Amino acid sequence: MTINRELLLPLILLILLGAACLYLPVKYFGDYRYYSELDSSGIKTDGTIINRGILLDGKFTSTDKTEPSDRQLFKIEYYSINTEKRVCDLSVSKKVFDTHPLNDRLEILYLESDNKKCFIPENVHSMYLLSLILNCFGFLFILIFIAFAFFIYNSFKKRKNPVNLSSEFLSPGENILCPECGNVMVEGYIPGVGGINWRERNEPVGLPNMITGLPGTIFWRKRPILHAFNCKQCAVVTFKYKKK
Repeated sequence: MTINRELLLPLILLILLGAACLYLPVKYFGDYRYYSELDSSGIKTDGTIINRGILLDGKFTSTDKTEPSDRQLFKIEYYSINTEKRVCDLSVSKKVFDTHPLNDRLEILYLESDNKKCFIPENVHSMYLLSLILNCFGFLFILIFIAFAFFIYNSFKKRKNPVNLSSEFLSPGENILCPECGNVMVEGYIPGVGGINWRERNEPVGLPNMITGLPGTIFWRKRPILHAFNCKQCAVVTFKYKKK
């Protein structure tokens, strides 16, 4: 039961980490490929603003008055490399929207395979770098997910041999009696998760933390495994904390 409760939080974290691993690459890998192609082989040309407006419920609405939260769009008329007249959608910031009236000319960048969308050339490289960084985070999360999953598996798998103790009573395996009921206590160990702090009754609490604990209960690289005996009936644990 204790193992099951201990496993609950790591599994929740593993599920959340797995969701992040899937979300970032799935959402942004396509963007990375698109902006990479646009940045390396996009076609530059000049276009004319023939309409101004916002995207409202997925539809273009012509207007000159917008809010910063709106998605501002220009309808740009341009000529392809084959002198074919085309119109593309250019998504812009409110600052660009307010400073470029109808019939103003702008340099745009587009892909021949997706010529209904166009971009301001200066913004494309930044968008490519942003999508690259997000994908790198996605693959980093995947590596963390694999390492964390292995760590959980290794922590909960059944052991063939007893664990190596970092502290040990002078007579390991000898029966130790509970100080309350006098019954034989169950031998085991306490896996340290931070320093175990000790105070005498007349001492102030202070600021206990993981680096001010008893000798042998502090760990930097290797977790302390403290030899212990437990009486579950009385909820009493006796353990040895100093290193061997």
